[in-house]
Amino acid sequence: MKNIIRVLALLLFVGTVTLTQQGCFWLFSDSEDENGNSSAPKNNTEQSIIFSDCSIETNSKDDNGNPRMVYHFTAELSGMKEHGIQMVMSVESPKGTPYTYVDEEGDEIIVRAKKDFQNKNQTDSFSLKNKIVGIENSKLHLKEGENTFYVRLTAYDEDTHAEIGSSPYMAVTITGKGDSEPSVTFSQCNLEHNVMYNDKKMLKYSYVANVRGVKGHEIQFIMTIESPKGTFHYGKDGKVLESKSKTLTATYDNTKFDKWQGIYNDNLNPLPGKNTYYVRITAKDLTTGKTLGESDYLTYTQTGSSNNKNSSNNNNKNNNNSSSNKQSSSGPSVTFSKLNLEHNVIHNDRKMLKCNYIANVQGVKGHEIQFTMTIECPKGTLIYGKDGKVLEAKSKTLTASYENTKFDKWQGIYNDNLNPFPGKNTYYVRITAKDLTTGKTLGKSDYLTYTQTGSSNSNNNSNKKSNASYSPSTSLQKGYYYIHIAKDPNYCIEVKNGVASSGQNIQLQRSDGSAAQQWYFEPNNDGSYYIRSRVNNDYVLDAKGGIAADGTNLILYRFNGKANQRWYIEQCSQDLYYIHSALNDNYVIDLEQANVQNGANIEIYHSKKNAAQRWKINK
Repeated sequence: MKNIIRVLALLLFVGTVTLTQQGCFWLFSDSEDENGNSSAPKNNTEQSIIFSDCSIETNSKDDNGNPRMVYHFTAELSGMKEHGIQMVMSVESPKGTPYTYVDEEGDEIIVRAKKDFQNKNQTDSFSLKNKIVGIENSKLHLKEGENTFYVRLTAYDEDTHAEIGSSPYMAVTITGKGDSEPSVTFSQCNLEHNVMYNDKKMLKYSYVANVRGVKGHEIQFIMTIESPKGTFHYGKDGKVLESKSKTLTATYDNTKFDKWQGIYNDNLNPLPGKNTYYVRITAKDLTTGKTLGESDYLTYTQTGSSNNKNSSNNNNKNNNNSSSNKQSSSGPSVTFSKLNLEHNVIHNDRKMLKCNYIANVQGVKGHEIQFTMTIECPKGTLIYGKDGKVLEAKSKTLTASYENTKFDKWQGIYNDNLNPFPGKNTYYVRITAKDLTTGKTLGKSDYLTYTQTGSSNSNNNSNKKSNASYSPSTSLQKGYYYIHIAKDPNYCIEVKNGVASSGQNIQLQRSDGSAAQQWYFEPNNDGSYYIRSRVNNDYVLDAKGGIAADGTNLILYRFNGKANQRWYIEQCSQDLYYIHSALNDNYVIDLEQANVQNGANIEIYHSKKNAAQRWKINK
């Protein structure tokens, strides 16, 4: 077993090494003197240590010519007469977390190095001026890109093992080639409105794209416009509104493209009223067909007038000359006015959410019209009621009796069908008009918002309690959390591509704070939790197929309350947990093959109590 190998420290990797060191700076000391030096002892004696002249040498070589790192220091000690000193060099990443890597047998190896010193003069106070040598670079597990480690020394009394004090942290950044998946990251993103290009106004998206791991591959960047977010916007020609770059080739492993792309304003085809567009860039590897990355969304708002050509390619310029017996030149349309949302209206002895409106229907004389009230949460995503069906209210079929027909109407949905989640729920309500004769959508109202607060028992929890041999923890309060892998807290569980749909894969990804990486822990009466995605709270973590077996995939799925969507939490340290499936307590959420990298798969596996199954759950 390689678990004997526990000694060692950090060293330079083959790659670019940047060292942040400005003399001897101090962080997280118990107390500091006027020069910033830590002097507080860690035990109840009068022993103390003060470090100075701290530095790290990065180009030292051992007897075999292998690169290594050396921590140089001077230390003044007192209260150590007839005591020996043990100095331990430790590596932390992130700061405060011991850095570990895993050997080929799956055992964790803590990166540290020890050296013992003796008080040869047997005096109470004395000085040390020495160095501690770290490990070879081949022993350090580096990920692709920049790896920042925090290195420091801690002094112990060799006789009592009491901690005396610590040196300052020295921050070391090492760039490794790694073996992670090809990727594209975006920076310096900027959206400009009304930029003149070829004598036309343009919506221009500027960005810098950093392409990694696809040397020699053909890359294409695609600017897309979505409205609402997650739904492609269509231009006047009825095609998805997007702008593709020419094919570009990554000439080296870390290629940067400083680019911009644009779409002309007159292609946006806005609806009447305020239109909010969500714009982003997607990078695609044309060689493999894979999507390498997506930029953040940037938003653009444009107000459309009632005579915009939204439903037809009719370019007749005499929009304002329509008559009572002639279809409007702007095409069939419905506009809404006097929208009003009433809460808790009593109807048939039940409380109702009631939407009042006036609909002005043009250009569809003799056609059958239907109005549909829908509730969305979040905006752009239809919400489902307690029966699992889309929450909507459709009007009876109505006939437009003349070219400019007005309907003064209302529609409602009962409050007890809203099925709110615990906490504050904001619903987005609007009316859509559809021409049943042709099947076309004629128009949509603006959104109206409604907020309802749900309690923790809003959903049915008739499930049985766990029969686990351990005691499930209920210490996690309801709320949003990140689920980081204990092996490397820089990585966490996320919904692939941030898309909420049944069957969407769950994967590991470097933490970026996005909604796709945030999970709402909803406690049940039996001590289990539903773990809901912030992308859409109606979707939860689910063991695919309801099968408790090694390798069962973890996916996102619409909430149904079954055992494969319930999870028991076992706390194994202050903020580390095992997450057990309610299907079978012997199975836990597991990082497939302990593979810490972007896109690594998440599964359930029988409990082995190893680092691939321990998760740091924090806000």
